[in-house]
Amino acid sequence: MNTMSTNLRQKLRELNKQKEEFDVDNQNIDMHKNYSTTPVQLKKTSINQLILHPKSLNINNQDITLTPEEFHRREQEFNNDMQRECGQDAQWKKIQQNTFTRWANERLKLVNRHINNLQTDLSDGLNLIALIEILVNKKLPRYNQRPQFRSQKLENVSVVLDYLENIEKKRLVNIDALDIVDGNMKLILGLMWTLILHYSITLPAWEIPNEKRETIQNLKPKQKLMNWLQAKLPTQINIGNFTSDWNDGRAIGAVLNSCYPGLFPNWADRDPKNALENAKEAMDLAERWLGIPQLIQPHEMINPQVDEQSMMTYLSQYPNAQLQPGAPIKPKNYANQVHCYGSGLDRTGHIVDKPVIFHIETCAAGLGKVDVIVVNPNGQTEECLIEFREDINRTYDCVFYPTIDGEYKIIVTFNEQEVRNSPFLINVALPEPTPDLLVNDEVDAPGNEITPSDIEQPFYENFNPTNAIVYDRQETTDIKITNLDEEGDDLILEEDHIYYAHVSYFKILSFLTQ
Repeated sequence: MNTMSTNLRQKLRELNKQKEEFDVDNQNIDMHKNYSTTPVQLKKTSINQLILHPKSLNINNQDITLTPEEFHRREQEFNNDMQRECGQDAQWKKIQQNTFTRWANERLKLVNRHINNLQTDLSDGLNLIALIEILVNKKLPRYNQRPQFRSQKLENVSVVLDYLENIEKKRLVNIDALDIVDGNMKLILGLMWTLILHYSITLPAWEIPNEKRETIQNLKPKQKLMNWLQAKLPTQINIGNFTSDWNDGRAIGAVLNSCYPGLFPNWADRDPKNALENAKEAMDLAERWLGIPQLIQPHEMINPQVDEQSMMTYLSQYPNAQLQPGAPIKPKNYANQVHCYGSGLDRTGHIVDKPVIFHIETCAAGLGKVDVIVVNPNGQTEECLIEFREDINRTYDCVFYPTIDGEYKIIVTFNEQEVRNSPFLINVALPEPTPDLLVNDEVDAPGNEITPSDIEQPFYENFNPTNAIVYDRQETTDIKITNLDEEGDDLILEEDHIYYAHVSYFKILSFLTQ
């Protein structure tokens, strides 16, 4: 009874396979929707029926009338296109099969097992059972350890599929034991991708900033991995996919060096035309010093038809990679990987006593000490406040308040070496005088005096002249009025100097010269 049921199922699958040859999603072609035929009848009669009823051929939602000769020609062109796109020799499919096989073997080597052919070497269920036991770190229920008959092989594969669905709660779509035993390559690859997606493509929690953790955790694995890579990569590398953006071999070098600066420091100087050399050197270093096996080969990575899932499988190893002893990393030599940015580093637009704010990003340079030295026009250092943000980019927020006008020098160092573009030169200006701060009386000789009687205060009853500051434009120094009240001391100004007055809380009607 079981044999008969299996034979019927196999026959039905063959019929459905014949039917699928006429289902083409990519070109939106429906050759059989107007006919109530069985799959076998469709295989034999669809061409004649379409010749008799040519309007039944619908391409891109347009009814097209074809002569018998035109139909046969288009059918042949279609078959050729389908063979190129979905044939067994399609490049992306070969790359995917190779990658998934390597991924499985990396795990199976723990139990001295090996897969040579993914299509046939899972058919008895033993390699598949061993792989699942490694992934879940548990023993599976009883199975046939020496399957000889087809029924025993089907039982073994069923043990795996039942365990994944019922115990691991993994959703398996349109696949059963028959697919694995009979070597349905498309569905075998689908099963392997499900395993990779659930058991390999994960991110450690510490890689995600606290403020973004809840949002990022809700993303799909593909977007999680892309976010991690984009956060790691320096700004000059623009990655938006898992295929063509990796073809020149430079991006994988940038990822390697961003994880552990010094492993591939000259990735930015590599010629994109030497794609194979770039990818091979970076991947060899990753395998040697980070223990990252080459699940995809360098020549496959640079292939324009590289498979997205294969690239994700390989790249998903980097977040958890651990540095091997003796690795040639020297963070202090890679200060040029530090990125400084912010309006505070603009050449102009800065005002005395106004905050100058900029940021230092060190994720690409690794761990190290950040120092900032601010030198004013008089050669004196001024205090700069530095605060570590503790985000994924390892950002430092910096601010200082310039005290005088003129050219300032901002020196940024990482592990005692200056970063790229340091020192940064900025110009600081005095605040522009407003009508409230101008006076009309000229001071042209020593001995002119400013007394409380010279100051009028129209808006406030309680006037406190100690709030006034006099700016000497010629000497670029500040003179704060002290001990100045109605009976206090006078302030004597110097000859041939132009003065401005700045008052915090009240309006000046007449005070000093413009």
